[in-house]
Amino acid sequence: MTIKLNAKNIHGCAIVLGHHGLLIRGPSGSGKTTLCHRLIDQWLSSDQFATWVGDDQVLCEVLNTKHIVTATLEIGGLTERRFSGISKTDHQESAVLDLEICLIPHSQLERLPEAKTSTQHINLASIDVPERDSELAMELIIEHLNSI
Repeated sequence: MTIKLNAKNIHGCAIVLGHHGLLIRGPSGSGKTTLCHRLIDQWLSSDQFATWVGDDQVLCEVLNTKHIVTATLEIGGLTERRFSGISKTDHQESAVLDLEICLIPHSQLERLPEAKTSTQHINLASIDVPERDSELAMELIIEHLNSI
């Protein structure tokens, strides 16, 4: 794996669902890892491809207008389940990102959100979903993925 010097270390999780690369961001304890586990489990149970790229920290860089997310050397292939510990998991080294998902408090969600572009660290299509509510977050993410 070759990491470019301009890659930014981002606090978040990255997964691949089918052919979509997702970056999930939010504060510590907001449910990033739980949401990723649930999304991957749902995709796999439907016989669709799904895998981790990285949990908690990933590297992001732009190569030829594509946003590439890469697992960090230190924690690639590891995920943490709160109160259960750290375990090894299948993962792929990197992925092209299609969507940034931001976990935010329910009170900050817009009732009728418009498409937006991320403004923090990367310029990428972005949606907000509720933190610590993986059921509603999954519904919103799946709805968005079905529309692209």
